[in-house]
Amino acid sequence: MAAITEAKDPIRVLMPNGSVVSMAMDEYLKGVVPHEVPPSWPSEALRAQAVAARSYASTRTAHLRQGADVCTTTHCQAWGKTHYPATDKAVDFTHGVVIRYKGSVIQAFFSAHCDGHTRNSEDVWVTALPYCRSVSCPCGYTFVFGHGVGMCQQGARTLAKSGHSYIAILKHYYTDVEVTAKADELPEPEPAPPVSGGIFCKIAFYIEFVQSACFTLLDVLPDHWPFVGIRSFVTSVKDDLGKVIAFLWKADTWALTVGADVLTRVKTGDLNGLIEDYAPGVWSFFQDPKGKVKGYLKDNYPELWSFQDDPKQYVLDRLKETHEELHNFALDPPGWINTNIGDVIDEVRWFIRDPYHFVHWWLLKMDSPLAPWWADFRKELGDAMDSETTKMQGWVTGRMLHILQNVIERCWDKGEPE
Repeated sequence: MAAITEAKDPIRVLMPNGSVVSMAMDEYLKGVVPHEVPPSWPSEALRAQAVAARSYASTRTAHLRQGADVCTTTHCQAWGKTHYPATDKAVDFTHGVVIRYKGSVIQAFFSAHCDGHTRNSEDVWVTALPYCRSVSCPCGYTFVFGHGVGMCQQGARTLAKSGHSYIAILKHYYTDVEVTAKADELPEPEPAPPVSGGIFCKIAFYIEFVQSACFTLLDVLPDHWPFVGIRSFVTSVKDDLGKVIAFLWKADTWALTVGADVLTRVKTGDLNGLIEDYAPGVWSFFQDPKGKVKGYLKDNYPELWSFQDDPKQYVLDRLKETHEELHNFALDPPGWINTNIGDVIDEVRWFIRDPYHFVHWWLLKMDSPLAPWWADFRKELGDAMDSETTKMQGWVTGRMLHILQNVIERCWDKGEPE
């Protein structure tokens, strides 16, 4: 086979249904890295995994008969459709980067963990690969899980937590190699993340052990019946643990940065600066509470805003919409009386002469729900009234009308008040 000097791109992937899909190398790796190592691992460990997976896939030829380069199982590299921001970033950061031995891309074997030292390739297989030599490993395990050749994933994680870069990690596990890309593809250097953390970081560390066990189970469980249900359950647990771990890492970062800053400001009495930086909405409210309340009312309760802005005009507008007569009276009481004095006298005369009918008419005019009830009440009351009472009512009505006319004539001259 001819030597491979650059990363293969695109790459042909043999899918579980037998179809072959061609995709960009980085798109393929974004489905590989989170299925090989937990996305919550340190970024340098994720980058080391991305470069190792890119190098391995570029040299893989196991599925040429099917017209593919790699498959989606651990026979080549585990691949799935689920992506995570952390692993996507690791792939993008190492775009084009591969591991070379004497100018050729290597078969970058890797496994879950070793027992404190990796294996020479000829101790596991037949071929002695000069870059796959046994080296010490800080993974902390006392037994081998996997073939133990090349990079130990748990060891890479430990080295990353100790502050090693992904290039240093790869050069530790692969002997006499160079880790480079094309000149125009070299990523910008990025400082290694801090290796210490708070209580949330410690909790996440222990949860990662459980998640790692899930990844290990998925590596060894067959993907056919009767293990399909078990794989589905383990995958669900793995994904949920990943969300918990991601949350704990964010909480730890917040506690170490924002939390520490808040405590410092509280101790120094810088409460105004604290509120302005971390609760700008609250700070803005205290600067102009009246304006903020008005703005809130205008945006969310326009009716209430209109009332508080000009109560008199609001009442007049509502009267105009619902009771035009009352609106006209409120605008100009004397003018309304002058205009409607005749109607007023007639209505007063009617009320004095027959208050029960008048009230019923008024309730109907106002569209009051009491109108039917008043009609029944008026009928019962009218049936109970005898003829003498009716006569007395007529006499009282006449006298009251006469008094009312005299009052109006004295107080008004040609419709104008004296």
